[in-house]
Amino acid sequence: LAGLSSLSSLKLTMNSLQELPSGFFLGATSSLVPDTLRSITISSDAVQELPPALFVGLTRLYTLNLAMPLEEIPSGLLEGLTRMSYLEFHNARLGELPGGLLNGLNNLKTFEFTNHQLTTVPEELFDGLSKLLAVDFRSGLIESLPPNLLSGATRLGALSLKFNQILTLPSAFINSPSLYNLVLAHNQITALPADFLRVCRWAI
Repeated sequence: LAGLSSLSSLKLTMNSLQELPSGFFLGATSSLVPDTLRSITISSDAVQELPPALFVGLTRLYTLNLAMPLEEIPSGLLEGLTRMSYLEFHNARLGELPGGLLNGLNNLKTFEFTNHQLTTVPEELFDGLSKLLAVDFRSGLIESLPPNLLSGATRLGALSLKFNQILTLPSAFINSPSLYNLVLAHNQITALPADFLRVCRWAI
């Protein structure tokens, strides 16, 4: 990437990447890859781990899309990406998300974590994300959700949980006034909150 001083978008898909070294993106601290990148899309069937400092210096990054069988998301991977608005993880193999994964991403509008092996998500995951509008957890193993999961996402309008293993829906979900599109298709739901029909206009 040396010399690409105006690079704003990078897409690495349909390749045979085996790893991403820690110095691959050197951001504003190096003349090799300046702080101009706005969008990164990377897919790989082989990359299972990422170095914690991979995206250090990319302070203008707006969109990040990672499709790979990650076995963990290292602490600090997203630190400093304060302009991030669209964040996607696909095909990850980790069994749980770090509770502070999205800390500091105050401009995040869309979060997707699809084709995964999660059975639940941390209750504090969306704390402080007042600009978050859409979340997609489709195609996973989620069985239950914390009752206060959405309390920090005060503007969340769309939530997709289709193709999971959800048995019941927390009653707190029906007290999310901004939520207008809740997708629950292809789960294992056997019962709904007593007053669910009052808000069924946004449930699919």
